Amino acid sequence: MAGTSGGEFTPADGLIGPPWGAILHVQRADAAPCAAGEVGQVWIESPALVRGYLGQDELTRQAIQGGRFATGDLGLLDERGWLHLRGRERDEINKGGLKISPAEVDAAAEGCRRVADVCAFAVDDPLYGQNVGLAVALTEPDDAAVREVYGWIRERLAEGKLPARWWLVDAIPRSEPGKVSREAVREASTSRGCTRASRRRTARSSRRSRVFTGPTPWAAAACDFPSRSWAPTSPRFRGC
Repeated sequence: MAGTSGGEFTPADGLIGPPWGAILHVQRADAAPCAAGEVGQVWIESPALVRGYLGQDELTRQAIQGGRFATGDLGLLDERGWLHLRGRERDEINKGGLKISPAEVDAAAEGCRRVADVCAFAVDDPLYGQNVGLAVALTEPDDAAVREVYGWIRERLAEGKLPARWWLVDAIPRSEPGKVSREAVREASTSRGCTRASRRRTARSSRRSRVFTGPTPWAAAACDFPSRSWAPTSPRFRGC
């Protein structure tokens, strides 16, 4: 329904392009239209719109409203009316009412030279309901890399969007087409608990476990998979 036409354009993260044969709408949860550059839910209006899902009336009511189809995507329209995607609505993190796109967190981390791959996802939080978790594969998993990635992300994300739980992994599992299942990464990560650096290794620790040393901005401890996990110990964050 949208794409770049091959003319003059500057590639950008998430850029899809102008609409083709359809009208694109980006709106808030209350159906109010979003301003240019504001992230919201992407809906499609088209004369070729399907009538519904066969035998699934409830799904049809959710997906088709007022002659528009809910794509399930989050995105924005720029001043030209070009579509930029920012992730899937079902992956959105609701941190105490603050809506955070995990794709935005991914994009903030991916530009760092120390990051080989990354995946952000929602984790349970007793205060906010949800918070930001991040699984990251580093090119060289050492203290210097940890510090650099942390500083890099802090410069590019608002304070409320910073990951509160981190897992250092050997690789991010992907499907054959190269797609990441955030839910699969979340389940694999959260099945392993975080450990403060101040705690000594216990009998329950993996033989691969070790605690990072040096002036890192957070504590880190190792697990089997993810291979290491940690949480910030700054006063802004609660420990594990």
